[in-house]
Amino acid sequence: MVEHVPNIGEFLAELRAIAAACGNPVTVIETPAFEWITANLCFWDVFYEHCNYFTRPCLAWLCERAGFSVADHRVVFGRQYQLLELKLGHSQKAKAGAPPGITATGNLGPFGPKAERRLITLERELRGLGAARGWAIWGAGAKGVALVNRLQSLKPRFVSTPMRRKQGCFVLGSRVPVIGPTDPRIPGLALVLVTNPNYEAEISSILRQSGFIHTIRTL
Repeated sequence: MVEHVPNIGEFLAELRAIAAACGNPVTVIETPAFEWITANLCFWDVFYEHCNYFTRPCLAWLCERAGFSVADHRVVFGRQYQLLELKLGHSQKAKAGAPPGITATGNLGPFGPKAERRLITLERELRGLGAARGWAIWGAGAKGVALVNRLQSLKPRFVSTPMRRKQGCFVLGSRVPVIGPTDPRIPGLALVLVTNPNYEAEISSILRQSGFIHTIRTL
């Protein structure tokens, strides 16, 4: 996950050296697709653990600049991530052409104010769905934690996750408890917010089987 790597140029150069020493295997990189985040105003996908975000042209250029050749570059996981398959290309530090610059879909300028408006709209939507009567976020990963800490005026009552090691804890930076998906308090809530649409069908099925009959909202 190169989004966690601060010095991306040095890292890619070292990765190329490893690939060369290992006989030029396919090197795979997977990282969030910044275009998806900006297009969908997913402010909950921007958090401090990720010190780098990449548009697709930018990451491809960086890999080529490090001496890789991009064999395949596609979006995966509901377009949320970009995946690159790399082979050894030109010599390390050779020029890879001009930098691609800032793409229209990866421009941070309009993203900031639009994301703030999205936050206000989301809080309004949640209130309209009965969140004031008690609600929960499903997902105690980065998305759920980011949401809890951004929704200052409308904290969820719980965050639910099937990950046992997180159950019984609290969301970092808040007093919101983390509970399991079969916790008997869930059916009494008015709303459950699913943080990742890729798991919507699975989570909805679990909730209905556990007796939850109220609103399931997916981001």
